[in-house]
Amino acid sequence: MKNFFRKQATLRNIFLLGVLTILFNIAMGYAFGSIEGEILDVQLFYSSEQAYQHISAYNEGERALYIKTTLLLDYLYPWIYSLFLGLILFRISGKHKLSILPFFILLLDYAENTAIIILLSRYPLRLELLASAAGMLTLGKWLMVLFCIVLILWMGALRFVSAARKRNR
Repeated sequence: MKNFFRKQATLRNIFLLGVLTILFNIAMGYAFGSIEGEILDVQLFYSSEQAYQHISAYNEGERALYIKTTLLLDYLYPWIYSLFLGLILFRISGKHKLSILPFFILLLDYAENTAIIILLSRYPLRLELLASAAGMLTLGKWLMVLFCIVLILWMGALRFVSAARKRNR
């Protein structure tokens, strides 16, 4: 695994994954844009009741579009941004163990997506426990994203300060 990160953590690959991350955000924004209500995936957290408020606001076509977009885009997207964040972490730290952290986001995102697809496809049946779990998975995903970004910024700042000190000697 360490060799993978060592070989792939080039500026070129990080740049390409960054561009892909942006393109996927644009594509998903466009695809989800025709859904009237708020998208559960982008909420920080939601309760079971809030999840069903959103789901019930979608019409049948919007629920089908949500499922289709999730299956076509939102199962590939976590790989792209997890690799992007993982390669940045490796490039900054040189530690492959830190580079694995973004893949926990991927697992949370997959579990969240699966839960949301089940909720959407089974509607109007209410699966309260699964809806609550989906909200917790969404919160966990965003907390891990925040943690990884803060870690990248912190380690980048430390690296910058260290390089500046070396130059001033």
